[in-house]
Amino acid sequence: MWELERINWEELQLESAEKIPKEISTLIKVGDNDTAENIYWRLEFCLIDHGKVNHDTIFVIPSIINALQEANAISRQYFIELLVQISSSIAQDTSCNKTFRVDCLNIISKGAEIYLYYLENCTEHELDLLIELLGRCAEYDSKMKDRVIWYMRKLINNKLKNKGIISLISNWLEELSK
Repeated sequence: MWELERINWEELQLESAEKIPKEISTLIKVGDNDTAENIYWRLEFCLIDHGKVNHDTIFVIPSIINALQEANAISRQYFIELLVQISSSIAQDTSCNKTFRVDCLNIISKGAEIYLYYLENCTEHELDLLIELLGRCAEYDSKMKDRVIWYMRKLINNKLKNKGIISLISNWLEELSK
């Protein structure tokens, strides 16, 4: 993946930054959940420190979005989870610079087409994560709001049975309608 080659990993101020490209490449094609989860935790540790997104994480976000497109059925949820954790941490970290927050959320929002595509063909766990991720994107990018609301309503109208997911969608619909 060229995006991984583009970054000078040694210059980044991230814990074990030089290992990130190999971790992402391995996670893309991982064959079992235990290995995928271990890689996920190592990546999250590098990118998010005690709920705060490291500033150089901004350079890694495009690689995560690209990796999501190449991910297999096992690894896809872990890339989505990383994006959710980054977007949620940024949204909740009031101490971080507003420009940094906007820049990160802008980059994450650029993957919206991919997230919307996966809504139609995903597991319940991925659906839960994608709803959270798209909610964060729509919260940040008002141009996406109507589209995300439409997709969320479509999901509810498709007779979802999982009450937790229905509740999550309802909460986001309420939040985005303000």
